Parts: sequence; C-alpha cells; structure tokens
Amino acid sequence: MDTKEIKEIFEHVDANKDGKISMAEFIEAVRLLTGEEGHGISSKYFREFDINSDRTLDLDEFIEFVSSTLN
Repeated sequence: MDTKEIKEIFEHVDANKDGKISMAEFIEAVRLLTGEEGHGISSKYFREFDINSDRTLDLDEFIEFVSSTLN
C-alpha cells in the first residue's frame, strides 16, 4: 500500500474532516473493518501510535500505524 492510498483511507476515517483522527474515529474504523466491539486492541494501537500524545493521530502517525500493521 502506498502513501497515496493510506492518505485516502486517512481522509475517509477522519469523519469530521479536521485533519486528525480521534480515538472515537479510530475505534469506529477498526470496528467496521474487523467487527471488534469495544475498545480493546483499538485503544492499545491508538495509544501506541499517538507519538506526540495529543490524543489524535495525524497523517504521519496513521501512516506509521498502517505501515507497521501490514508488515
């Protein structure tokens, strides 16, 4: 998956179009993709990849998340 494709996914997951993915947006996207209910592994991944601890994932953090989970 290239950066352009990841950016397109990011823009889709960023439901309110503020340029960041909140934990709620992330959990909802993971739920839709995997069927996971609750916060479980989604919250763990979110906290792990929220590098600057601002409680959102920016595009660079999201790219890192997608790249590391696909490898």
